Amino acid sequence: LHALKKHGFKGHGSNDGIYVPELPQSFSADIIMVKGAAEHHWISGKGKLVANPWLVVEVLSEGTLSYDLGTKLPAYQTLPSVHYILYVNQHLKHLTLHERISEQHWRSQTYGPGSPAIQIGPLELAVEEIYDDINLAEL
Repeated sequence: LHALKKHGFKGHGSNDGIYVPELPQSFSADIIMVKGAAEHHWISGKGKLVANPWLVVEVLSEGTLSYDLGTKLPAYQTLPSVHYILYVNQHLKHLTLHERISEQHWRSQTYGPGSPAIQIGPLELAVEEIYDDINLAEL
């Protein structure tokens, strides 16, 4: 996803939270990509939160699966700036991409080994590229 930086995107790690105005809480994602300059919102005790994520990436684990899909996914989908939400399975080469197709509608596609390339904005990635530096046997 570092290739998005060539297209004017800026990356944020898991230390930067995501501000969701409709909810009284913030969320941490594994990777946040912002198109252009990041907008921030300050919350006492939580610090500086990203208010305009464009892409949110979550790595799924057994311990976070229900929270990531049941709580975080619908919260991220309320943010108008979010265009893509990518869930990466940490044990299998399996990805799910949620793509905003209109203000209220999303398309979800799953990808595995041998799937066609994933299109995230201007970036086209093969599943194998995403898992390139990950040794699944060690996880």
